[in-house]
Amino acid sequence: MGCLYDGMLLLAIAVFVGAVAVVVGSYALMLPVDSPAGKLPGWYLYLVVFPAMLLAMWGYYLLCWRKVGQTLGMQTLYLKTVNGEGKHLTYAQGLKRCLCASVLPLICAMCASVLYGSDTTRATAVAVSVLLGLLMNYGFIWINPHGLALHDYLSKTLTVRIDPPQHESFIKRLKNPTKGSQE
Repeated sequence: MGCLYDGMLLLAIAVFVGAVAVVVGSYALMLPVDSPAGKLPGWYLYLVVFPAMLLAMWGYYLLCWRKVGQTLGMQTLYLKTVNGEGKHLTYAQGLKRCLCASVLPLICAMCASVLYGSDTTRATAVAVSVLLGLLMNYGFIWINPHGLALHDYLSKTLTVRIDPPQHESFIKRLKNPTKGSQE
């Protein structure tokens, strides 16, 4: 469930940043206003749009890990990412964790790109390979004796389970509304 929350938020971030990059690129390259994004040159899509989306998504993780140690999805599962000392990650540690999490999906994508020839088949194979690489990152938890994901192991970070917060029940607050004002 946590991956679903983070995935939806990351999709929104990627769409927003991609749209802004396409609009900026269209104006910078003086394309007609009514031309589709597919008219942008390939170098712009690969060297500007995709890296901008990737950096924005990494930025989401870096800010969350640095400020509270949790992303939105991690909060729903009561997970927290910390460094070896049990503190919030620094930006350098978070960036290292993002890079380490990207290594295996990138290797899988490059292998798929080389193995498959046609553009349609290649695009599908690369997408499936990236997903497979991400799954293998987390599948490493089952074979690692310490229960660490591959990117946790490589970046020397930990993802730990925390206790859920204890909230006073709504019914108790209705029965005793002055309790909060007396403290």
